[in-house]
Amino acid sequence: MKKQFSMILAALMVLSFPLVASAMDHKGHEGHDHGKMEATEPMGHEGHDHGEMEHDSMAMKGDMIPVGTDTVDGVAAKGMLKDISAAMARMGMAMTHHFMVFLTDDASGDALAEGLVAIKVTGPDGTTTGPTKLMGMGAGFGADLALKEAGEYNIVVGTKMADGKKRQFSFSYQKAQ
Repeated sequence: MKKQFSMILAALMVLSFPLVASAMDHKGHEGHDHGKMEATEPMGHEGHDHGEMEHDSMAMKGDMIPVGTDTVDGVAAKGMLKDISAAMARMGMAMTHHFMVFLTDDASGDALAEGLVAIKVTGPDGTTTGPTKLMGMGAGFGADLALKEAGEYNIVVGTKMADGKKRQFSFSYQKAQ
């Protein structure tokens, strides 16, 4: 049992390394002139592009799937999923996707990596799982999820950041058959 746990932990660390490395790249926006951005940019973060290039390179490295953006009370959130079903199946685990959320201060563009973050997922059959606490991973927060059935998943992320305010962000993911 101890050996199996160690193997699972090691595999999760290896699988999450590209995510952490990419998330750490996401942090560095010092010297970025936020004043020249327009609110019509495709990222939809009201005047701040949170680094589409970084997210695109992350997608190429780890096949991350964007599941949406949401801004609540001065905090912008970007949700991402990665299909990890093959790796987890080899280890006999039911998890199919790794979810990451990147939170930033909407005014400054600074990453918000301190606080409590949890997730609830409502599946295509209407069943809601969670809340599940997300782990801090570099400039984001993440957890593994079991999204087995085809259909639409509604993902709600609840946060309590360093400012003490509670916020709720909504994302959706359409899983093909």
